[in-house]
Amino acid sequence: MKHHWIRGNLPLCKECVTCGDFCGREPKLMDIRCVWCQTVCHDDCNKPITSCDLGNLRKWILPPTSITLKSIWVKGVRKQVVRDITTPPYRPWQPMLVLANRKSGDNQGQSVLQMFRHLLNPAQVVDICEVPPEAALDICKLSPKTQYLILVCGGDGTVGWVLSAIDKMKLQTRPLVCVLPLGTGNDFARSLGWVQGMLMKI
Repeated sequence: MKHHWIRGNLPLCKECVTCGDFCGREPKLMDIRCVWCQTVCHDDCNKPITSCDLGNLRKWILPPTSITLKSIWVKGVRKQVVRDITTPPYRPWQPMLVLANRKSGDNQGQSVLQMFRHLLNPAQVVDICEVPPEAALDICKLSPKTQYLILVCGGDGTVGWVLSAIDKMKLQTRPLVCVLPLGTGNDFARSLGWVQGMLMKI
């Protein structure tokens, strides 16, 4: 697939794929970045002619070439959701589904949603304040033999809500579940040794 270039919003200390010098060193909208593989390039350098390989995170990304979308209405707002999934031609592939509660952890959930929408396909990052877990998990039924990785971002209530939804859905292939604790109690995550400071490491 081709690179999808956008200007600005580059990570710090990221080297240009063409010349090797740092990009985005001035406080203005400059230089370009591929939204999928995160490759960066100076405005004045030649864009790489190689195809996009989705970068280091491709194991967990739903490639845009592998999905088709449909429009639905959620609480009076029109949203795009995945209608069909075609398994990509590379291995390993274990798509991640991020389910986050934007209100958790003094609204830290909103920052988590923005971060993962920047790194993954936005179609696989869901705010469960807008879309309930049961609806978000329907994506797992589109490729029933694939084992998904479900990242739950929130407190004990969010974790329990998602785990209950997974249990009710009786999926053909049970997903792997991990937790990014954002709530105030976080008893479930703490009992497994997953502390709230994990957000800083990410």
